Amino acid sequence: MQTALVPRDQFPILQHKNYLSSHSLGAMPAATPGELQHYADLWASQGILAWDGEWWEIVGEFGHRLERIFNAPGQTIVPCLNVTLGFATIASCLRYTPQRNRVVFCDLEFTTTLPFWLGQQAYGAEVVLVASPDGVSVPVELLEEAIDERTVLVVSSHAYFRSGALQDVQRLQRRARQMGALMVVDAYQSAGCVPIDVTACDLDFLVAGCHKWLCGGPGGGFLYVRPELISQLEPRLVGWISLAEPFAYEKNQSLHAGQRRFLNGTPNVLGLFAARQGLDWIEKLGLPAIRRHSQQLTGWLLEQLLERGLNVKTPADPERRNGMLCVDFEGAKACQAHLQRQGVIVDYRPDCGIRISPHFYNQRSDLEAFLQAFDRVAKG
Repeated sequence: MQTALVPRDQFPILQHKNYLSSHSLGAMPAATPGELQHYADLWASQGILAWDGEWWEIVGEFGHRLERIFNAPGQTIVPCLNVTLGFATIASCLRYTPQRNRVVFCDLEFTTTLPFWLGQQAYGAEVVLVASPDGVSVPVELLEEAIDERTVLVVSSHAYFRSGALQDVQRLQRRARQMGALMVVDAYQSAGCVPIDVTACDLDFLVAGCHKWLCGGPGGGFLYVRPELISQLEPRLVGWISLAEPFAYEKNQSLHAGQRRFLNGTPNVLGLFAARQGLDWIEKLGLPAIRRHSQQLTGWLLEQLLERGLNVKTPADPERRNGMLCVDFEGAKACQAHLQRQGVIVDYRPDCGIRISPHFYNQRSDLEAFLQAFDRVAKG
């Protein structure tokens, strides 16, 4: 029987819920309230002086920890409230010209992507939208064909939120580089459950956040920028923290020479304290061990779902999926609501079905309990 990788009491929700929704919001570590209280204590006792110590220090600490997790060079990751702000920062570095103005992505991207990049058409961008042939994934060859000498940026999820299918972002990055384009990977649906080596993949940009598999709560987003690009790009979406000497309060300043030029304004310090314990668990366990655990649990559950004749939209190949399984059928939305009333926490999305995601704090017995509840609902 496969057991959890951590003591179950270290994630309080597991004491009263069968929590299988880490793809949407990771379970809160037991020590996180202490981090939030520490933030409040610093504010209460030190006021503005908190900026001279831990409030400012955690901005760098957050980036350093993520750099270790993603094998990124030092000084390449900055906090970023969410993916939309990350996209906006990247977009502010681009110059759309008649010769190079195309932004390429597929129709399976998360809901943020389409409205944001369509909005860039007002500034001269041309959107090239590649359709998925099956609603599960997009063959990498189709995206490669869409990338040409007119492409300025390629946008791709590492894992698609409607299926959990992984995209070959390393191959896409090579194609983008060959065509003289930049590329940004949205890793929100994989960061914390699938190892990502930004150096080995030679990625230009990566955006993600901590509130899913990294168990850090909302507000702990981040942006990675390839070292060679940091000095080459000049974002126009800047704030006082982007400046070379923000605390000098001078009227005219150049941008910071390093990654801080992408930091915009005042960082979300509270969100960084909230993210600390989740990142601590990821570093302690290591992504390879988390990935093996996830593949074993999802592999077992996949077999059980297929035996029931259900339509599983997630790829069967464990190397082609993240830590989530999506099962769609008539009545899936109502089924999810019934499961929730029984304390089994999964979610439902249109054109996807029920999404189930065991993480490192889950074990086989959680999946068995899910199936028991599921079978009762199905028969009822």
